[in-house]
Amino acid sequence: MSFKKCLKNNFNKNAVRGRVSKSDQIYLMLIEQEQKTGVPTTDVDLANMVEIEVTIQEEAYNKELFHQRCHTIPLRYRDYTFTDYKCSDNRDRAIVAHMASGRPGILHGANGTGKTMLAYCAIKQQWEKDRYAQYILAADYFDMIKNSFNGGDPLKVLAEFTEYDYLVVDEIDKKYGTQTEHIYLYRLINERYDAMKPTVLISNSNRADLETVIGISAFSRVAGEGMIIEFTGKDYRKKERLK
Repeated sequence: MSFKKCLKNNFNKNAVRGRVSKSDQIYLMLIEQEQKTGVPTTDVDLANMVEIEVTIQEEAYNKELFHQRCHTIPLRYRDYTFTDYKCSDNRDRAIVAHMASGRPGILHGANGTGKTMLAYCAIKQQWEKDRYAQYILAADYFDMIKNSFNGGDPLKVLAEFTEYDYLVVDEIDKKYGTQTEHIYLYRLINERYDAMKPTVLISNSNRADLETVIGISAFSRVAGEGMIIEFTGKDYRKKERLK
């Protein structure tokens, strides 16, 4: 299984605020201010200093969290941004704009046309907005569901993936096509649809096969909220090999 889970943002402002307000450091800062200004500090000065320190710690925490989240992205895609996607026309620019918007969508088309690259760029942008975003291969999601049948709880797996603010499920066509897969894909899409959380599905299938691969109900929920985007460009990976 290649799945690497995105870390949650567990920064607790109230807990940090409580620690900072009782720390020796904050009182040393108050004493230093009094010595510089010759004016006694007040509870307002204390509260302001505490908030400044909480903000500093939160910024440091978020920077480290983003760094750790980026290490869940395969090295091949880790440093890409939307500017690395080569747009040849307005349609390409519209695709990038849609992925940058954080809205749902179904991306389909030939291998190597940039679908996964754009998905990871979208994931990183969601992290930068402090949103809980996750990328997963469909096969890994279905394996987690199947494995949960042995003493686990498939509903717990379903709830975990419903929790994400933004979710990308890639290679949706790489599955066995069992009834169980269709049921749990539909349930995932439906739960996220009801919670108004955007989902992006990626497939190498052509347009005619998409509804069969995804399932009509799941397809209509994602397509109805977002866009169906066909990728028709040249294979990026082949171009790289020819250099």
